[in-house]
Amino acid sequence: MLVDDSELALASLTRWMRKYLPLQVLGQAADGQQGYDLACALRPDLVITDLNMPRLDGFRLAEMLRQEYPEMKLIITSSDESPTEIAASRRRGADAFIPKFRLPEELAGAIRRLFPRLAEIGATCAP
Repeated sequence: MLVDDSELALASLTRWMRKYLPLQVLGQAADGQQGYDLACALRPDLVITDLNMPRLDGFRLAEMLRQEYPEMKLIITSSDESPTEIAASRRRGADAFIPKFRLPEELAGAIRRLFPRLAEIGATCAP
């Protein structure tokens, strides 16, 4: 499941994932609150969420999902890759933090670490 307040980011990531990863995008949400509600309804294995969003940011979304569904895997992404944001992501319950500009190079590896049974995912899926 993908959560981002940018329609362009959602569309781009969805297209990229369909092309390069053997995963199905179950749903998309435009803000953190909608993401929480949708994750509760769909119970996806993985939620990839933007950090800065209206109504509920990615940190709070990660905290709430981690508390409610500890088995759910969570990846936070952001344009800001400061050490502070990365450390805060981990403290708040995210399994990984990936800067948005490095998603094509790092997303497949992060998913492979979170879901070892998906060994067929390549180390780099960049076009």
